[in-house]
Amino acid sequence: MFDDYERPINVNSESGREQQQHRPVNTPEIVKATPKVEDQQDATGGVLKFRVKLLSEGIGQSDMDVLCQIGLDGIRILEPATSRTLRIYSLENVTKLEVLDSYIFAFWAKTSVDNEAKRIRLKSNSYTTNNILDAVTTTSIQVPDEAIRKCTACGTNFNAFVQRHHCRNCGDIFCDKCTQGRTALTADEDAQPVRVCDSCMAEVTQRLSNAKAAVRVVVMLSHVDLAKKLQEEMDKKWKTSRAIAMIISCSIQITSFCNGLLSGTGVQSSMAAAIW
Repeated sequence: MFDDYERPINVNSESGREQQQHRPVNTPEIVKATPKVEDQQDATGGVLKFRVKLLSEGIGQSDMDVLCQIGLDGIRILEPATSRTLRIYSLENVTKLEVLDSYIFAFWAKTSVDNEAKRIRLKSNSYTTNNILDAVTTTSIQVPDEAIRKCTACGTNFNAFVQRHHCRNCGDIFCDKCTQGRTALTADEDAQPVRVCDSCMAEVTQRLSNAKAAVRVVVMLSHVDLAKKLQEEMDKKWKTSRAIAMIISCSIQITSFCNGLLSGTGVQSSMAAAIW
């Protein structure tokens, strides 16, 4: 059993009873507060179990407290009291993963009787939700725990004090010292940082940097195209306004010329009438 920081918790009921018998009568009992453990790991099979609430997806259904078990065989929904399997979803049938509001893990999957993938929502705290997301996304690529006895990077032997940790990018198994890196695996704004090994940390960082640089180039090119279009529109408007100004100027000149001709013809007519 492990705590929220993946440290082993050793519980020995017999030693606890012996200590309680040898404790002096007048000595007050010291009660140590420990955080609530939301996930459990099976050291032999690499199976993770999370205590979550299965949210209803239709009319007539109700939310229920369940255990979510994640392993190489898929995602199992278990009854908390008896660990009886209520539902099972193969990882091959999971089509989409998503975290909603940071405390709801949602995935879309279909069974043999479903024509389309259905949404399943599991509600917990943000820490457990991120752990479920990490476990599901890496279970299909990760190496089984029992297959590796040493850290892939430094060669340290795994034991009760040196735990196995999967890199969320390559899926290999490392010790805690060799998986200190935390980074998102995609450039999406809502991508959550996950545990990666030192080698993948450099590779993913470079990959995300290249992706961001490509986005900046696309944005820059789009700005250049926009500037060109604006300039073309301004040139068209300037040419149109210049043509209109020329037409107005010509019409004014023609009107003035016509008025001059009309006024000259009127004078000549009056002079001819007087002579006659």
